[in-house]
Amino acid sequence: MNPILDLHLHTRYSDGERSPEELVKELKANHVTCFSLTDHDNMAPFELVKRAALENDMYTFTGIEISSVFKGVEIHILGYQFDWQSPQLIEFIEERMRLRKERALLMFERLAESGFIFDERDVEALINDHYIGRPQIANLLYAYNYISEPGQAFCDELIGDASSEAITHRLRPVEEAIAIIKQAGGLVFVAHPGLFNVDKSKQDGLNKYGFNRLIDFGIDGIEVFHPRHTKSQIQRYLALAREKSLFISMGTDYHRGDYKTNPYTLNEAKYTKDVLSWIN
Repeated sequence: MNPILDLHLHTRYSDGERSPEELVKELKANHVTCFSLTDHDNMAPFELVKRAALENDMYTFTGIEISSVFKGVEIHILGYQFDWQSPQLIEFIEERMRLRKERALLMFERLAESGFIFDERDVEALINDHYIGRPQIANLLYAYNYISEPGQAFCDELIGDASSEAITHRLRPVEEAIAIIKQAGGLVFVAHPGLFNVDKSKQDGLNKYGFNRLIDFGIDGIEVFHPRHTKSQIQRYLALAREKSLFISMGTDYHRGDYKTNPYTLNEAKYTKDVLSWIN
């Protein structure tokens, strides 16, 4: 039986809806054999995660999704197989949690200037929670009937990538984020490159020139298989990975709702061995 991998997953430690234990049970029920939890700028307690994996005869390793800035736009990188007790990484995570709260307050200020007003108690509850990101603010906009569904919040008029300078508030440059993972002994992948548009044009995801710059910064691979990547994007990133001798990764980017193991537009099973080549 071919192994089933999922190397991009979120829990309640960032913007997912399940606890690590609940998510591991869901993965097991869907026959996943190897996984990594990759919460935003944060980590679920790895000892707990590893124990849950062992109890379910699954394999896991450390993971994280870090927000950073590249050419003035927020870009995400995935770190894997690093020392989760790295002092530099722990310090970075603590800093990112503080700055996320600052960023959220700035976004609420910008929204208020545009007439989107919230009860201070609701804002305070979000700000004081363990984690706050744009999805939580989108849900609040929806709860106040400012939008008809949360996804509408991610436009330039509200909290989209180009909505305000608050989006990239004090994000580390991507080269610094990469260095933090490298210092902790990990591997670095570009997360869902098909979703990024660093040149603010109509190009189809991160282009080759952007990749070349990230390669200079030390990335090890590309998240080729992602649910929102088109077939042509997947094929293009596979070709680029071969050309540049980069590793490939795959993940569902699961946050909430029904879990599906293979939501890709191209059959990923034949590439599983390529992903396993860098997992140890």
